[in-house]
Amino acid sequence: MPNATITLRNTATGQTLVTQTTDAGSYTYPNVPVGDYILTIECAGFAPATQELKVALNQESSANVTIQVGGVVGQVEVTAANEALVQIESSQLGRSFGTRQVQDLPIFGDQKQLALLSPNVVQQAAGTAGEGGTVGGVRSRYNNFNVDGIDNNDPSITGEQIPLIQDAIQEFTLLTNNFNAEFGTAGGGQFNTITRSGTNDFHGSGFLYVQNQHLNAASTAEERQLRAPTPTLRELPRYRDARYGATLGGPVMRNKLFFFGAVQHAHN
Repeated sequence: MPNATITLRNTATGQTLVTQTTDAGSYTYPNVPVGDYILTIECAGFAPATQELKVALNQESSANVTIQVGGVVGQVEVTAANEALVQIESSQLGRSFGTRQVQDLPIFGDQKQLALLSPNVVQQAAGTAGEGGTVGGVRSRYNNFNVDGIDNNDPSITGEQIPLIQDAIQEFTLLTNNFNAEFGTAGGGQFNTITRSGTNDFHGSGFLYVQNQHLNAASTAEERQLRAPTPTLRELPRYRDARYGATLGGPVMRNKLFFFGAVQHAHN
C-alpha cells in the first residue's frame, strides 16, 4: 500500500519511529535497537492494523501486514508468535542468546561460554592465545569482540578488553560464517553483545553466585584418593569463588531518556 504511515513503538521504552511506505508499498527501518515492538499501519480509507514484532541482534526482521478496506473505526490486530526467526534476507550463520538464556545458563559470568553451545565451536587447547574457543577451525586468537557495536578487543591478550557483567547483558550473538562486510576485522568468530538499557519502569536485581569445596562435587581423581584403603587425600582442597552485585534501571524522562547500571564484585 503506497503512502501508508508506519509507526514502530518500543513496548519497553515507548520510543516511536515513524516512516511512510514507498510507491511500491515497501518500508525500511535501519539501525533499530533490539527489543519488542508494536508496528502500526495507517492509510486513508483503510482500517488501521497493528502487529507485534521482535527485533533481534544481527538479524533482519520483516512484517508483511494485510489491511482491510473500511472506516477509521475498524482495526486489525495481528499477534506474531515468538518463534525462532528463519533468516532469508542474510547468509550469515550464527546463533543468538537472549536475556533469559544469558542469566539462566551456567556460564560462570562469562558470556563467551555460550559459544560452546553453537555448532562447529570447540574449546580451545590449554595454553593457546585468544578467547572464546575455536570457531569453524580458526584459531581463537582471530576471534572478534564487539559491545553495542563498539570494538572491545585487547590486542595484548587477543581477547576481550572489558569483561561484561552477566546480568547486564540483553543479548549475545555469535556469528560463525558468511559475515557481512561490517565484520571484516578478523577471520574467526564474531562475538557481538548488546547490553541492557533502562525502560519506562524502574527495575533492579541482586545476584550472588558461590562455588566452594562444600558445594562442588569432587572430581574423579579426588574421589579415588578419598576412598582409597590408605587415603592420600583427607578432605577436598579449599576452594572459594564468589560473585555478587546488583543492577538498577529506569526512566530519567519517560519515553525519552533512561538509565541502567550494574556493579559486581568477585572474591576468590
